[in-house]
Amino acid sequence: LLYFFFWYLGNYYYNISNKLALNAAGGAAGFPFTISTLQLLVGAIYATFLWIAPDSRPFPKVTPGDIVKLLPVAFCAAGAHASSVFALSAGAVSFGQ
Repeated sequence: LLYFFFWYLGNYYYNISNKLALNAAGGAAGFPFTISTLQLLVGAIYATFLWIAPDSRPFPKVTPGDIVKLLPVAFCAAGAHASSVFALSAGAVSFGQ
């Protein structure tokens, strides 16, 4: 039960911070695609750091076939993230929920 509470709390603050960033960038006429792309880029850099850092996780063994299999999932996840950022830029935070 605590897992759902903290997930919802994190989601709440994530949406609020996205809305503040979108308002600072100009609101609905701002840069929602740029903001969502930068968020994905920072996430990718962070994930890479987790594998490169000393005493980190072992680097996964990925083949080109694995990457091809993951491309549709990655594309859909990036699209869902961009759509949620666009929804937050279009109106109130409750609209993005």
